[in-house]
Amino acid sequence: DPVIFRYLFEAELRPRLQYGVARGIIVDVGSVPKQAVPYDILSEATFVQIGFGTLFPGLNGAALADLPRDDLGRVDTANARRNAPALGERATRNFLLRDVYAVPMADLTQRQGLVAYLLQRHYAREVLPESLDRFLVDEVGTQGQLGVDIFALLRQSKLFFHWLQEHWNDYVRAGEQRVLRESAVPFAAPPIRAYLDTLFREGQLERTRSVEGELPGWMRAGVLLPGDEPEQEFRTALHALDGAWPASNAPSREWLAFAWRWAGARVRLATLGADAHAHMADLRQVQEALEEAFRIWLAAHYRLLPTEAVTTIPIMVHYIAAVLHRALDRSERVALVVVDGLALDHWLAIRGQIMPPDCVVKEAACFAWVPTLTTISRQAIFAGRPPASFPDSWNTTDREATHWRRLGSDWGLQPAAVQFHRLPLALLPGADDLSGLPLVNDPRLRLLGLVLSDVDHLTHSAVLGLPEMQRNVQDWASRGRLRDLLAGLAERGFTVYLTADHGSVEAVGAGAPQEGVLVEQRAQRARIYSDASFAEAVLAVTPHALRWPSVGLPRDLHVLVVKGHAAFAPSGEEVVAHGGIAVEEVIVPFVRIGRQR
Repeated sequence: DPVIFRYLFEAELRPRLQYGVARGIIVDVGSVPKQAVPYDILSEATFVQIGFGTLFPGLNGAALADLPRDDLGRVDTANARRNAPALGERATRNFLLRDVYAVPMADLTQRQGLVAYLLQRHYAREVLPESLDRFLVDEVGTQGQLGVDIFALLRQSKLFFHWLQEHWNDYVRAGEQRVLRESAVPFAAPPIRAYLDTLFREGQLERTRSVEGELPGWMRAGVLLPGDEPEQEFRTALHALDGAWPASNAPSREWLAFAWRWAGARVRLATLGADAHAHMADLRQVQEALEEAFRIWLAAHYRLLPTEAVTTIPIMVHYIAAVLHRALDRSERVALVVVDGLALDHWLAIRGQIMPPDCVVKEAACFAWVPTLTTISRQAIFAGRPPASFPDSWNTTDREATHWRRLGSDWGLQPAAVQFHRLPLALLPGADDLSGLPLVNDPRLRLLGLVLSDVDHLTHSAVLGLPEMQRNVQDWASRGRLRDLLAGLAERGFTVYLTADHGSVEAVGAGAPQEGVLVEQRAQRARIYSDASFAEAVLAVTPHALRWPSVGLPRDLHVLVVKGHAAFAPSGEEVVAHGGIAVEEVIVPFVRIGRQR
C-alpha cells in the first residue's frame, strides 16, 4: 500500500538514515513491480533481484515456492551440507522431506513408522506445505495402510487424535476381555508408547474408563479405573508442563504449539469443579515462571513476527485477511467470525459443543497485537493491516466496518458481496433462517465479517477467576446459538474462519496509577499514553508496570503493561482481564470450519 509505505518510511525509516541510527534500509517489494516504490526513494536505492536459484543453488524453485519463510534457514543449512548435482522438482521435494523436515521416509511404508510419525508431527503441531504432504503420500504409497485417508490424517490434527482415540478405546475394551488383538495402531510398539503417557497427561487423549485392573502396566496412563482422582490427573499434567516451555531462541511455532498444551492444563483444572480453587496456587506457581519465559521471548522476537511469511496459517491476526483473500481466490464464500476475548482454553472447553455435523475442522493459533486490547487487535483483523495504519482510529472500533468494506473493494468485490455485523450472539436466531443477518441468503454475498461480543462481556464480569470463567463460557456455548450460527453458515456454502482478537487471564490488583486525563486508554492489564513523559512518570511510581516497545503501533503511542499476573486494579482485587503480554492473552485460536466434501 503506497500510502502506508510512505507513512512508515517518513515516520520511522528516514529519520534513522538521516541521524545515522541505520546504515541502510532494505525494502522487500515481493511480487510488486519496483515502480510501485515512490520515485524519490527508488532513485536513491540499489535494486537487487533475489530468487530461490540465487539463495539455494542446486534446488528446484517450484518445490521451494510454498515453504514457510521461517523454514528457509533450515533449507540453507541442509543445502550447504549437500555435495550433489542440481536436483529436479521431485528430488528437491524428497530432499526437503528427508533433510529439512526429518521425515523418516523409509519407515512410513510400515504402520508402526507411519503412526509414530503422525504422533511426532501432530504433538509438535508441525504443519508442512500441502504440496509436500501430497508428494509424501504419493511417494511412499501409504494409502490403505491404516484404513483411512492418510492425507487427511496428515493435514488435520483434530481428525488424527479423534481417530487415535477411537482405536485406543477399542484396544482397552479388547484388553478387558483378555484379547489384545492386533489393532490398526500398534500401541505396544516402543516408538508409539513413548508418546502415549504424555498425550494422556496433557489431555490430548482422554483416558478410557475400565473396570479391569490387570491390564499391562504400560497401558495404565491411558486407563481410568474406579477410584482414580481427577486432582491427581491435573497435578500430573501440570508437572509435565513445568519448565517444558520453549527456549528463549525458539521459533514462533514452538510457542504456538506449547500454548495449546498449556490451555489443555487450564481446561483440566476448571473441570475439577468445587475443588478447582484449591489447586489454583499450583497453577499459579508454574504460571509465573512460564509468563516470565514468554515475556523474555516476546521482547526479543515480537518485532520480527510481522515479517514472517503467511501460508495457510497467519502468524499474526492482521494476516488473517491474506488467508481469506486466498480462500476467495478459490471461489469460496468466506465468513470471518471474531469471538471477542475467546482464549485458547475457552475454545478447547467449548469446541465439542459447537461443531456443526459433517464439517471438517482445522485448528491453529496466531499472535494478537500488543497491547491485547479490542481497539488495537480486533481493528487490525478487519483492517488486514498493523495498527500503525489506523493512527486516527486506534482507540475506537467504529471504523471496523469501513476497514472490512475497503478490503472487499481492494479484492475486487462489489458492495453487495461484502457485509459486516457486530452484535451479541443472543440476538441471533437459530440456523434455520439467520434472519438476524440481513441478506445472508443473498447469493451475491461472498465476504461476511461478524463480531460476537459475548465472551468479552463474560470476561469483564467474572470475579472468581479461571473456574468461573470456564464455566460461564461453557454455559454460553451450551445454549446452541453459536453451533446454530456455524451450521447455518456452513449450510449456505460458507467456509468459516473463527478467531479472537485477544484472550484473557486471571490477575490480582497491585494498585491502579492515578493518571487523570494523562492516559489515552486505560485497561486492567495495559495503559496507553500519547506522551512519553506521561508514561515514564507513571512507570516511575508503578513497580508492577513495564514499558512495552510500540512495535507496529501509531508512532505517538507509548504503552505500559503489567508484570506477571498483576493488574492495574485496587490491591488484592481478583479480576479476569486482558491487555497484557501473558501467553493466555497473546496467543489466540484460528480455526477453519468447512463442509465435508
